[in-house]
Amino acid sequence: MICSDVDGLYTADPHDTPDAERLPAVDAITDEIYDMVGPSHRKVATGGMQTKVEAAEKATDRGIDTVLVNGTKGGHLDALGRGEMPGTLFRQAEQPLPARKHWMLHALPSAGRLTVDAGAADALRHEGASLLPSGIVAVEGRFARGDAVEIAVEKEGNWTRVAKGITQYGAADLERIQGRQSHAIAEVLDEAPADYVVHRDDLVVEA
Repeated sequence: MICSDVDGLYTADPHDTPDAERLPAVDAITDEIYDMVGPSHRKVATGGMQTKVEAAEKATDRGIDTVLVNGTKGGHLDALGRGEMPGTLFRQAEQPLPARKHWMLHALPSAGRLTVDAGAADALRHEGASLLPSGIVAVEGRFARGDAVEIAVEKEGNWTRVAKGITQYGAADLERIQGRQSHAIAEVLDEAPADYVVHRDDLVVEA
């Protein structure tokens, strides 16, 4: 249970928008949900509704139903016991993350971002593929082998996070091999620790 100063998650800030509607339940915490609570979604928050939604996401990703209620009011446990919903229910993920992938997604800081093409994004999302250098179109940040990186797809200047994973190559090497086939890695770098950039076992794909 998470406490706030409002009666749950609303379609807009009820303090500023009196006709905002409370959502009784949220099946999945998506970018659209983060857009409701502020423009800075997917960044580190320090307070407010965004932080509460992030906390709910961490819990639901591990298979834990979470309720957001108004902490200035009492009787929430009694209401839940009667089958009533005094706030907003964030339903547990249909496929909870294993402990290691939950740690990667929610606790391991990201050191950079890899922008991938649409084909690579689809392969990560729908085929359970590893990320190969051929699908990378841009490298951002300073990071080393073993660091966590965001993996995103760009459209008209907007980035959508596809996944997060642990890279087998540092930023400097990736800038040299991005867009190339795996068999060319050794030719460019004189060595090839792996024929992939992020292995699927070290990858957490966004829902």
